[in-house]
Amino acid sequence: MKKIKIALIGNVHDHALANFGVLKSHPEVFDVVGVCNLVPGKDESSYANEKTFTMQQLLDMDELDAVLIESGKENEVYDARKFAAAGKALFIDKPGSSNCDEYDKLLDIVQNKQLPFALGYVYRFNPMVQKALEMQKNGELGTVYSVEAQMSVRHDMQKRRWLMRYKGGMTFFLGCHLIDVACTFLGFPSKVLPLGFSSGHDGLASCDVGGALLMYDHAQAYLRTSAIEVNGYARRQIVINGTAGTVEIQPVEYHIKNVKCEDNMLAVAKITLQKDNPPQWDEGGKTQESQPFARYTPMLMQFAAQIRGEEGYVRPLEYERKLMRTIVAACGADNEVFISENV
Repeated sequence: MKKIKIALIGNVHDHALANFGVLKSHPEVFDVVGVCNLVPGKDESSYANEKTFTMQQLLDMDELDAVLIESGKENEVYDARKFAAAGKALFIDKPGSSNCDEYDKLLDIVQNKQLPFALGYVYRFNPMVQKALEMQKNGELGTVYSVEAQMSVRHDMQKRRWLMRYKGGMTFFLGCHLIDVACTFLGFPSKVLPLGFSSGHDGLASCDVGGALLMYDHAQAYLRTSAIEVNGYARRQIVINGTAGTVEIQPVEYHIKNVKCEDNMLAVAKITLQKDNPPQWDEGGKTQESQPFARYTPMLMQFAAQIRGEEGYVRPLEYERKLMRTIVAACGADNEVFISENV
């Protein structure tokens, strides 16, 4: 199998090091040629032995197959467009842009050139989310009429100050994962009601509690994400309600202690189906635990499969276009959520 020659562009995104680690851990799949535009001092030792290139050097490198773009939410779309124009396969960390129109221009190039394209939405590969989606497709849940999801954490002041760069704050930062889940199960809403606000904690004005209500003719999705929630990580939850069954995923993911291999995560779901005649006033669900899984590896392996021509896009490009506009609307913006880096 021919190895995929790939380069890392930037290391600003929170998942840059983890995704880069996947590339380095799988030399049978990826040949990392080098890095570009790294922020000095950020995880410096992890990239110390990598060859450094300028952007133009990589753009001119005929043998380069793909790029992993981790240059930051408002920068990624512009870097990606340069490499798309050069015909390179693109893995961009979520959500891919802070501007809808610029994102559309990128996807136009991807579509016209039929380039491999992937985004860093980890829940697309979560085994229990995938199980619920399979159950929906099989009709086991009946008609899905509601998705409720939470994805919270407790961030330090520096991170919460950083959220001021973006209209919608946490809705843009982590809420994009939840919006993706909701739209996967329900399609795209007819109306979006932004629910994010600033708690004022530590005197900061950032939108540190994000959220949105996605409204449909016969369904809705309520999504919430907080940067100040004590034990927020453990409370991350996705609930899919259908007329014939409910899937409650909690925790959505957690680390298996003392496991050093890639497959160090688990997810747990409680599944309740009407056909099993569950009691009306008592617990009737059956709890299932996933097999151990890796958080980042499946995304990049699917990307590699695209490059080899073995698989297509995880989601259609038209879905990705609509998803970006739904995320931006949930942040209370029309087209652009980036405010300023001077915060």
